[in-house]
This record gives sequence, C-alpha cells and structure tokens, in this order.
Amino acid sequence: MAVIAGLNMSCVYRLNHTRTLVDPKQMASLISVEKMMNSEGNYRSYRKTLKAAKVPVIPYLGVYLTDLTFIDDGNPDKVNNLINFKKRELTHRLLQEIQLYQQTGFDFPPIEPLNTFLAECPTSMTEAELYDLSLILEPRNSEISQIS
Repeated sequence: MAVIAGLNMSCVYRLNHTRTLVDPKQMASLISVEKMMNSEGNYRSYRKTLKAAKVPVIPYLGVYLTDLTFIDDGNPDKVNNLINFKKRELTHRLLQEIQLYQQTGFDFPPIEPLNTFLAECPTSMTEAELYDLSLILEPRNSEISQIS
C-alpha cells in the first residue's frame, strides 16, 4: 500500500511522459495491485489474496487497524452487566492472525543496483521539495523528447 501511495503522490503522478517509458508489463502489474488494494467491499479483493498467499507475507496493517476499531466501537464492553467475551474473542482472533504473519522471517538477497539506490535515497524531503524535483525532471508542458 505504501508503494501505491507513493506512486500516487502528486509529485510522481504528474510525471506523464516518464510513465510512458515504463514497461507495459510493469504498468499492468501496478494496475493489478491497485485493483487488489481497492477499499471496495472492505478490502474484499485484498483479503482474498492475503488468505490465499503463502507466508512470509507483509500484511497491510491499515486493514487490521480498521477491523480493530470496528470491533471496539461496534460491540459493547459489557452485555447484561457482564464482560462481553465475544468482543474479546473477536479482538483475540484478529491479533492472533497478525501474529501468524510475524512468525516467518524474510531472507531477501540484496539486488544491485536497487539495494544501493534505496540505501542512498534521500528520506527527509518534504512533499513540496519532491514536487519541485518533479518539475525539474519533467517541466510543465514539456515534450517527451525534452525529458529523456
């Protein structure tokens, strides 16, 4: 989800000419991931994909936080002046599912030059600075021949 959010920032999204240079297979993959992460139907497509995936997996915690909020807000703490154990059970099951994904680690070998690029990428730029950089890389009303 963070990748999709980053690619949809105005400073990146405005780079129309640059986007045309991206391999069509990669663009198709991006569109597929965007469709999967659509919030429609309470992230129905994402939940289905996650359930079918084999660990290790990095789940999108935003969905779990939303679920926890709905469990907490949508269920009373007490029923007939007794602790609502159904609410506690729902919370427990959700937290147990999150813990399941924490059991298996990742073993990614470094891929160059991507590893070096990510390590050297500036991380403290503001959105305004990023937008200014995008204007340098692809000025408004520029032709594609001017940016290659």
